[in-house]
Parts: sequence; C-alpha cells; structure tokens
Amino acid sequence: MFTERSANQNIFYVGSQQLPKREIAPGDSVTLKAGGTLVQIRNVRLLQPYGFSGEIYGFEPALPESPAGLTIGQRVEFSERQVYSCGRPA
Repeated sequence: MFTERSANQNIFYVGSQQLPKREIAPGDSVTLKAGGTLVQIRNVRLLQPYGFSGEIYGFEPALPESPAGLTIGQRVEFSERQVYSCGRPA
C-alpha cells in the first residue's frame, strides 16, 4: 500500500531538538507515500518485532477523495522503509 524509500534515500528528520534525532519513537509524526500522494501520520506506536502503526491525519496534496481507500482517522501499519520524514510534536 505504501511506497518504500530507495536504498540510497534516508529519512528526513525534522524538529526543534538541538541535536537531530535518528530514530522513530512513540508519539512521533511521519510522512509516508501512497503513489504520488504524501500521507501524514501522527501518534506513531511501535509494533513488535519490527514495525509501526499510526493515525492518518492528512494528505498532500489535499484531495477530495483519499488515495487507495485510505481515510482520515484510519490507523495503518507501516515499516521503517516506508517512512520519508519524521518529526516529534512540540
């Protein structure tokens, strides 16, 4: 469902921390891709052994219909390879 980053792409970490973080943590917000649409996810949770879940809160560009059957408020599961950016809410 979500697009994986290529092997030479890194996650873009954003936030107000003095030193940039280099991990996805519970409570973070991330951006995934579904086709040509960015899918914004918040309230990230860790799943065992490897993976994450979170709640969709937006699409970019904003679309009248959600891509691939995704909806605002839906909880989805994803892997680290599918994360394009990550930030920690202030």
